[in-house]
Amino acid sequence: MDGRTELPLLPDGCSLDGAAGAARLARWHVLAERALVGRRREPGELRLRFGVEGDVRRELVALVEAERSCCSFVSWTLDEREDGVELVVAGRPTDLDRVAAL
Repeated sequence: MDGRTELPLLPDGCSLDGAAGAARLARWHVLAERALVGRRREPGELRLRFGVEGDVRRELVALVEAERSCCSFVSWTLDEREDGVELVVAGRPTDLDRVAAL
């Protein structure tokens, strides 16, 4: 058993086990509570806007790099903006549904 029963929201293509997945989800939730300022879904994309106060940019870059290695079934792109950073997650609708649920 790979621990996925503990975390039913981990996307099927994710290579993390239960404990690592829980830790990663916790990091995303903390970052979202601190800095997520916008979210929108477009065909083939999920766009998340973050403010960049304090160490938010550093944590966002670290999380995106980590996601690229474990969840490569979608693409992860950071777009620097004047008012923050936009994360663009692109992929198939079913994969984006799972990522958006996180």
